[in-house]
Amino acid sequence: MREGMTRYCLTRAEPTTLEKDFALALREDYVVASSYARQMPA
Repeated sequence: MREGMTRYCLTRAEPTTLEKDFALALREDYVVASSYARQMPA
C-alpha cells in the first residue's frame, strides 16, 4: 500500500520536487529501520 502511494506521489511530482521527495522518503525509511533495530533484542 505504501509502495503504491509512493508511486502515485512520484508520478504527480515535478522534476524539481522529485529529488526532495525521494530524499525525504529515504530518510523516513532509515528512521523507521533504525527504530525497529533499537526495539529488537541484541
